[in-house]
Amino acid sequence: MNTKKVFIFLAAVLIFLLMIFFHPVFAQEETEEETATAETAPPPPSGEGTVVAKHWSKYAYPETLPAGQSVHIIVKGDTLWDLAGKYLKNSYLWPKIWEANKYITNSHWIYPGDPLIIPGVQVVSDTDIAALDGAAAAADQQDISLYEFSESDLAGTDTGDEYGYEDTDFIDDIASIKPVAKYFDIHCYDTVLPDENMFDAAIISSEMETMNIRIGDYAYIDLGEDQNIKVGDIFSVMHRDHLRPVEHPESSKFLGWVYKNSGKIKVVMVFGDFAIVRVIEECRTIEIGDQIRPFKKLPVPLLEEQESISYYVEPSVRPTGFVIYSQDGRLILGKNSLGVVELGQSDGLELGDTLLLYRENSVPGLPRVPLGTAVVLVVEEDTAVFKVLQTRFEIMVGDLAEVR
Repeated sequence: MNTKKVFIFLAAVLIFLLMIFFHPVFAQEETEEETATAETAPPPPSGEGTVVAKHWSKYAYPETLPAGQSVHIIVKGDTLWDLAGKYLKNSYLWPKIWEANKYITNSHWIYPGDPLIIPGVQVVSDTDIAALDGAAAAADQQDISLYEFSESDLAGTDTGDEYGYEDTDFIDDIASIKPVAKYFDIHCYDTVLPDENMFDAAIISSEMETMNIRIGDYAYIDLGEDQNIKVGDIFSVMHRDHLRPVEHPESSKFLGWVYKNSGKIKVVMVFGDFAIVRVIEECRTIEIGDQIRPFKKLPVPLLEEQESISYYVEPSVRPTGFVIYSQDGRLILGKNSLGVVELGQSDGLELGDTLLLYRENSVPGLPRVPLGTAVVLVVEEDTAVFKVLQTRFEIMVGDLAEVR
């Protein structure tokens, strides 16, 4: 009798252990089957409303979705990155899905059962991207001097627009009129601007969240549809040099900060309050936090061949200001150097104006000392970038510039 009871007890224990051992396997197989079915199910057709089954979620998900929306119900293992690759054919477009589902407060945490509206997208075409790639490669590999004028360029009928002029009919004497700057001078300059946060927008991140952004890379800016930004818009990138506040050479009054024009970016996708951009031109490494402003195409100044500067130049009645900065903070400016003068639009200065660079004579009453000449390339409200055309003596920050 005792033996029979022991046998029955052992048999019951064995059955119990088998139930515990095999039950999770059956549950897992059932779960995997359900997951596989959910993963392969496409979003419902447009025109059908969606009712979301009740489930646990950290978010206050919408229980119903309007008709006409493409919807994906999240399953275990989903990420916005993968879903963007699946539905939008580009994983880098995951912010588009996040923006369309504002109840999700953290893009890194999404929960099974929650609904995702899958939006449509507007992007540049493959042809446009290929063109950008070609332009980027050409700019990266070719010498920037290719943007200089030649006499044959000026004689052509369609070269004017490439360099900022609608036509070249105003040129009467091709032999005596020459371009006085290169493309790099016009679009890769340093300038001085008064405000620490001069512009209303900036680069806020990059696709790999790296600080340095190079040509061909994608990044994010804090402008979007709310600010009427469109695909194809181009911006200049301005890097503020935190180590270079500029003071007046005579009074030591604070004049502003050095801003370096670092390159150009082009908008490739627009969201509500941000946009994805691509670096299409690079003067120097672009960084997260760099400020941006709409790109403005500037013409290359054309001047007649300059006569040699004389040891005496009669003063003019045009405005005069100090040289306040030289490119990259150099101490001395020579021929072809870039600098900044404390004259701008508020003083009536215009692109292409010529400057006499001079120094007051150390002996009172004696004539000033002409140092060289320069041409204005970029004009801001209160400052301007110039290029030295010829020199008699070395030019330094603190010397004077007179508009001719």
